[in-house]
Parts: sequence; C-alpha cells; structure tokens
Amino acid sequence: MFRTAESVLLRNGDRCFSNGQWVLWDGQPAAFCPTIQPPTGVRQLGKVQEIIQVANPEPSALHGKGDFALIRHAEVADRDSHYDMPRVVLQSRHSLVPIQDIQCTVNVQHNCAARQCTIVTVEQVGREEQEKTKRLVKAVRHTAPDDLILNTAQMRNSAKLMPFCCTVRQLDRDHIVHLSAMQEFEAARCRRARAATS
Repeated sequence: MFRTAESVLLRNGDRCFSNGQWVLWDGQPAAFCPTIQPPTGVRQLGKVQEIIQVANPEPSALHGKGDFALIRHAEVADRDSHYDMPRVVLQSRHSLVPIQDIQCTVNVQHNCAARQCTIVTVEQVGREEQEKTKRLVKAVRHTAPDDLILNTAQMRNSAKLMPFCCTVRQLDRDHIVHLSAMQEFEAARCRRARAATS
C-alpha cells in the first residue's frame, strides 16, 4: 500500500514539493526495481510528479516521511544566447527515485525573452473577511510553456549545478587590449582638443 505526500524535506534542508518541483538527483538503481532507474552515478535533472510513502511498519512510515519521488526526466540542451544558461527539454521518461538520492531543488524558468511573453490583467477570486472578493492582478501569459531555462546563476546549491553550467566563452585578449588602447588614445585626443579650444 502506498500514500502520497505533499512535500518532503531533503538531506540538504530543501523542501521538495510534489507539484512540479525541479530537482537534481544522482541516478543509483533501487534494489527492488533496477529496470526503471537511470544509469548509476549520473547527475540527473527532472520534475517531481509525485512523492510516495510506502505504507508499512518501516521507520519512514512511522514518522510520516516520503520514501520515493516519481520524477519526469529532463534533458539539459544547448545554451540560450539571451540568458547564457542551458535550455531544458522535458522527456517522456519517468523514474522512481529514493528520496535520499535527491541532491537538491533547482530553479527552472520559462524562456520569456525568446517567446516574448506578455503581462496581462486577470481577475483573481479570493476571500476577505468571510466574503468572496474579486480583484484585478497582473500575471505573465507564457507562450510555448515547454521552452524552459535552467537557472545556473542561483547561489543555493551552486556546487551541485556546476556540471550543467555552460562553458565560459574565451575572450580574445589581444583584441580587447587593442580596443582598450584605441579608446584611451581617443579619450586623450578629445581632452587635448577640448584644452586647445578653452
């Protein structure tokens, strides 16, 4: 028998929710079901679909802790030129991952710059002082919601994100020095011209 959980606390202190939280995990086969696991020792990115607790007399069940997460795999693709961060592509493959193998939660955002998403006004229904209320709020309307970016600039868990970071483009030092020297000569020429006219 199984139960589902709303969230679970990871080893690093992150709270992981079952509503589509993005996580990194190390793929290590579970003893009872090795066929549905990713290859051993590979850092994976995915989206949590469900948190599962095995309902038995195990210690985790007695303390209300989740045992596994059903995770939808995602592939880290090419670098997005606007954000200079890797793109994320959801896969149709899923894995049942032990909670202790999940390393951390990560931040994945929609690629609003490429898709030119707009801000719209929507009506929000809520309750204030026991009465149903409606108010207008601003919201982002995403186009192509599967166009995603892995935020590798986040400080929390940055060491675990390093394998997914895009390589830094090498700059041409000679070209930079040449342009800087030209800029300095031009600035000096302008100063001399101003001094001559004053």
